[in-house]
This record gives sequence, structure tokens and C-alpha cells, in this order.
Amino acid sequence: MAFELLHGLKSIISTNDLSGYATAARQQFYFVKIDTNGQIIVGTAGGYCIGVVQDNPPALSPGQVCGPGSITKVYCGGSFAAGQNVMSNSTGQCVAATSGSQILGVALTAGVNAYLATILYQPMGKM
Repeated sequence: MAFELLHGLKSIISTNDLSGYATAARQQFYFVKIDTNGQIIVGTAGGYCIGVVQDNPPALSPGQVCGPGSITKVYCGGSFAAGQNVMSNSTGQCVAATSGSQILGVALTAGVNAYLATILYQPMGKM
């Protein structure tokens, strides 16, 4: 069961539609990063992300993003065990960290592909 304890929520405009209305792929609880417009977009494989989006904003609308130290739900793109370091995959989903990737946090619950898990969002640099 996923749970949350959020710190430092920030409201940041989303470049793309994360609501799923246009794509049928809602992106709530995905890792997000800042693009060249200073707005949020979903994370990339092994890249640094500023947090996890907590809602599902349409394009050019603000999304709530949790900051470091938050215990947050994440949407899983693969399986991992509690205690493992995690990263973003190519679509912003949470997966087990691999060599050379940015560690974005630690899993507090096991993760299973296409389900929610809980992590401590705490970026730690490259693995």
C-alpha cells in the first residue's frame, strides 16, 4: 500500500498535458524535471528530476511537485524491492537505479510495474 508525507510542495507550470486527456496516459506520480521554458515535463532515463508531480495538470497549468525529503507515491515502470535506490525511466516512471544514473530516492515499499509504490524522494547524485 502506497502512502505519502509531503514536504516543500511547489506549484510549477507544466509544458505538456500530464492529465491524460490528450494522450490517455495520466502522469500523476511521475518524476518531473524542468525544461528550457522553466516548466515541468516528465523525467528522462537516469536523469536528474526536481521531484514527483502530485496531481495531473493540463498543458500550461500549474502542477504540484514535491521536494526533497518527501515520502511520495510513484508510478512504477518496473519491479524493485524496498530499500533499493530508484531512478526515472525514459517516461518518468520509477525503476531500480542502474550504474551511471541519477539516484532520485530510496524505495520504502516494493514496486511492481504499472502499480504505485512509495519512495523517499531524496536525490543523491549518480550511482
